[in-house]
Amino acid sequence: MPILGSSASQNTKSFLQPNAPTIGTATDVGTSRAYNNGSATVTFTAAATGAAATSFTATSSTGGYTVTGASSPLTVTGLQSATAYTFVVKATNSVGDSSNSSASNSITATTVPQAPTIGTATRNSSSSVSVAFTANSNGGTAITNFVLSGGAGGSGSSSPISSNGSYTKVASYSWSVYATNANGNSPASGNSNSIVVNPYVAGDVGPGGGYISYDAGSVLSWGRYIEIAGDNQGFDQSGSGGPMWSGTNYVSGATGTAIGTGASNTALAATSAGAGTALRLPASFGAQWFLPSRDELNTFWLNRNTLNAASGQSATNSLWSSSEVSLGLATAQNFSTGATFSYNKTQGVPYRPFRYSS
Repeated sequence: MPILGSSASQNTKSFLQPNAPTIGTATDVGTSRAYNNGSATVTFTAAATGAAATSFTATSSTGGYTVTGASSPLTVTGLQSATAYTFVVKATNSVGDSSNSSASNSITATTVPQAPTIGTATRNSSSSVSVAFTANSNGGTAITNFVLSGGAGGSGSSSPISSNGSYTKVASYSWSVYATNANGNSPASGNSNSIVVNPYVAGDVGPGGGYISYDAGSVLSWGRYIEIAGDNQGFDQSGSGGPMWSGTNYVSGATGTAIGTGASNTALAATSAGAGTALRLPASFGAQWFLPSRDELNTFWLNRNTLNAASGQSATNSLWSSSEVSLGLATAQNFSTGATFSYNKTQGVPYRPFRYSS
């Protein structure tokens, strides 16, 4: 009968599964972890008795996230942000798996925050905007700051955030927002609406080379800005004389008075107006220029203190509008009093070309 020794004992072990490891400590690893891709390290001690293990597997209690490795510690990834987990570890060899260890301590997986949801950007002044947003999940640890990207930037602890700085004239800007916590920065939100922070104001030289007299505040069907031709473009009609409105008593339908109707008035009425009349002359100045409607002409009057000197316009002149009153009359405006009046179309009154721009 053979005598069994230590070598026989070792051979017997090689045909056995390992014993369960002894669990150690689970630790959250939040730094620089993307939202909903948290991480934890799990320590353990291999069993001192039983068959040898060739690998070890850690498994989370929620979601069943696993990782396999040759030794302690093991790092489990893919954990959902702000979610609590415990872990067990089992050992494996060529025969099979051990039973699970006892459960580890509980950890809460933390990551960077979830991206905020962008809201609306609103102009405060020519150098300031407010950008609204909605904060989303903090990733398991408190958000310390929100940061604006775009324009002059800015930061704050809540919505909205102000962005203050130097903005290029009539350039469009949009913004995104990201959140910061102890683990790092979230992805950026989507982009906000685009706005012009530093628009043209009365007296600025506009894109057509004239002087801005009106800003609608946003782009409308006809455009956003009205500009008038001025002495910077070689237009100077500062005297009291001027051309007839149409040179005929028959011009029909050019009755628009509102802002945005001057170009259509002029195009309609000019078809039956004589050469050298106020309805035809703006087009010879430039293809996009026209005789303004009553209300468009009034924007010149309202900003006269800024525009008179720049445009070369006499404060005592009257000017034609393109707004027809009746078959024989059209509207003009007195630049001494601001009053509008109906005047015979065949009488001479100064005119000034106007233009729309965006």
